[in-house]
Amino acid sequence: MPTRRTPIGRMRKRSFTPEIIAAFRHLVEVYEKGDCTCPPINWEKYWEERPRCAACRAYNKAEGELVGLLNFKPWERLDNPYVAIPHPPGTPGREPGPDMQRGYVLWRRLEKAAAEETEGE
Repeated sequence: MPTRRTPIGRMRKRSFTPEIIAAFRHLVEVYEKGDCTCPPINWEKYWEERPRCAACRAYNKAEGELVGLLNFKPWERLDNPYVAIPHPPGTPGREPGPDMQRGYVLWRRLEKAAAEETEGE
């Protein structure tokens, strides 16, 4: 019996509403304005709770609002390609994996959509 499944390569791309674009612009503004003053990461006690500076808390809040609007599936993520990876060289977390690359692609698509909306105004 035939099925009507759409191949993954032909799935519809996500469109961004003006609300999502505004939340993305706010996230970029918070990122550009914020200056992290968090203490360096102690890799021996990485999983313990560590203090977060006001700039990082504001960024996490703005990112959470945007991710909530994007209505992500559990495996989806958004990654800022301008943030330095904090893992030391030679560790597994140092190189961005495929899931992080998809997060970068989504960030670039949001940048492009925000730029196109600005040009249209």
